[in-house]
Amino acid sequence: MFAPRKDTERVVAVRDNAELASEFRRYWREQGDLLRTRQGAKSGNHFGLWFNPDDRQYYLDVSVVQPRSAIRDTIRRAREADQLAFYDLGSGTQIDTAEALALVERMPEADEETLLRALGVLK
Repeated sequence: MFAPRKDTERVVAVRDNAELASEFRRYWREQGDLLRTRQGAKSGNHFGLWFNPDDRQYYLDVSVVQPRSAIRDTIRRAREADQLAFYDLGSGTQIDTAEALALVERMPEADEETLLRALGVLK
């Protein structure tokens, strides 16, 4: 899962859950057409929420899910969208985009399973 659109990203510094909930409601009103499929949204869009402990800010976005078999494409697209990290839903693993890209460059012939194991997604 990653956020391919920079134009839908919102970065917020909040102090409490009530403030975060308020930001979420505002974001949902603004980006809802991309998230609610009954209103013509593109299938596959999901609300994304990520807390970055380095800058202590929340990132709200419209995310997409790709299959694990598309790991190279996911890494490429996450890099193109300037995503610091992306997330594997199946394992609950956060993957650093720069580290993943470096791994692909070091192992250009590796198959998807090998890359997923090297990224810590598969055991």
